[in-house]
Order: sequence, then structure tokens, then C-alpha cells
Amino acid sequence: MDRASPLRSGFAPAKISLASGMSGISTGARAEVVELALAIQQPQHRATALAGLGPVLDHLDKTDTARLLDDALQLPDPLHKGKAVSGLVAGIPHLQRAQREAVVRAVLNIPSRSQRAETLAAMVPVLVHLDPEQRGRVIDAARGCDRGLEQLKAVLVLAAGRSQLNPDQLESLAFAARAIRDQATQLAARISLI
Repeated sequence: MDRASPLRSGFAPAKISLASGMSGISTGARAEVVELALAIQQPQHRATALAGLGPVLDHLDKTDTARLLDDALQLPDPLHKGKAVSGLVAGIPHLQRAQREAVVRAVLNIPSRSQRAETLAAMVPVLVHLDPEQRGRVIDAARGCDRGLEQLKAVLVLAAGRSQLNPDQLESLAFAARAIRDQATQLAARISLI
């Protein structure tokens, strides 16, 4: 890479947030952004950069998209992997079926309950792009959030995407809402399903 590159001199790679403006740069510059993200040595910063590229996967070629996804899924620390995957969820509409399945599996295996709940919540806009079986696993995972606030967050956000759910999945969410122990939290979850 040329040291005089505008991408090299313009910002720190660990803080890549390119959702706006990616369409305005050349294919070569997009590839350079991918290279910069993949070259970051610190896993936590690499995870942040990979997550930041999720919303712009539609502007990348299939090879670069596959490289980013593979790299995120191979991060050794589960928390860093969870962070990267949570951002890449936004790119689900632009992934192939096998790649979508890999992301769903990774989301369901995020070890941090709060991070998993946040990521499940981030999946609402892309539920329509999942197979019915994948959507079912996402709903089951939301129901499995066993702490009040985390379960509420997952149920509330999935309820926002209720138009993309079948009647059995909606009933499953209603059951999860009724199972929340805290009455105020349960009421908020149940109201969201109306």
C-alpha cells in the first residue's frame, strides 16, 4: 500500500466506521479498507473494525466479504468474536446461505449473555433474510435469555420484527414474556407483543 494513500493518512484503522461514504470510494480503496481491518494486530481493535464493516458488506466484493467473515469467526477470544459478529449481523442480507448460517451459529454461541441479547436485538432488521428454521433458533435464543432485563431486551426487539415471524414464533415470544419473573418487566414485554 502506498503510504500517501488517503485511507492511510485519514484515520485510525481501529476506529473504522464507514457506513456512510463507502459507496463513494473506488473498488481498490474498498479493498484497501478490508486490508487495513485485517491487518490490525490487537484482537479487540480488530473486532471493532470488523464489526464496523458489517453495514457496508453490500459494497464489498464476495471475496472480501468472505475474508472478513472468516476472520471474525476465527477470532480466538469469544468476547472479541462476539463483538465482531454482532456488527457483521447488519450485513446478513448480503451473505450467502452458508455464511448466514455461520453468523447465526456464532450469535447463538456468544458467551456473554448481555452481548448475545444485544446481538439478537440487532438481528430484527435482518430476520426476513433468514430461513424459517434459522429464525426459529433466534427466537428460541431470545426466549433463553434468562435474566429479566436481557430477556426483555430480546423479546422487545424481536417483537418489533413480529411481521416477519410466523404464529408459532409469536406464541413462543408471548410464552417467554409471560415467564419473565419481574412483573414490570413482564408487563413491558407483553405490551410489546400486542
